[in-house]
Amino acid sequence: MQLQTWTPTFKANEDSPVIPTWVIVPELPWHLYYMEVFTVLLSPIGKVLHLDVASMQKTRGSAAKVKMQIDLTKSRPHYVWLGFDEEQDENGDGQWIEVEYEYLPNYCLQCKHLGHSMQQCPTKKKEEEGKKQDVAEASGKQDNQSIFNNVRSTSMQ
Repeated sequence: MQLQTWTPTFKANEDSPVIPTWVIVPELPWHLYYMEVFTVLLSPIGKVLHLDVASMQKTRGSAAKVKMQIDLTKSRPHYVWLGFDEEQDENGDGQWIEVEYEYLPNYCLQCKHLGHSMQQCPTKKKEEEGKKQDVAEASGKQDNQSIFNNVRSTSMQ
């Protein structure tokens, strides 16, 4: 369980798919390490919360680390566009910048909990086992009914 802001759609038995995580931008020139730049640049991914200390102080020029709030149910791009709109980039000044995600937990769309995928969901497995058991019971009842009908028809003759 994690601490989160209350919303009208809050459900105590579900984990929120919106989590804070570190996003690393390895190819961004250090002179662009400003919140205003990251807010626009990383908007396709989610909401920018803050920069790490080394990025704020520009002491690590190899990569910027940005704490972001992202939704695990949405797709996450691995590249973002730096520059004007691609169609308006007449001079060819824009470029695609790589984005890396430091840690992303699995989120199960079945039970709405963090920590496992739908393929490993215990709720889904229980439901599947229940369906198999229901099918087996229904099959057993049909077998018993057909045996009863066979015995009945042979005894009537």
